[in-house]
Amino acid sequence: MEDGVNMKRILVIHTGGTISMKENKETGEVNTSSK
Repeated sequence: MEDGVNMKRILVIHTGGTISMKENKETGEVNTSSK
């Protein structure tokens, strides 16, 4: 299960950056849909 979270974190950094990463951790996967 940790693998999925790690993959999401990498995706967040690749799509938005640190700001998106913070939002992703709070909402779950909002920044992924942002792009």
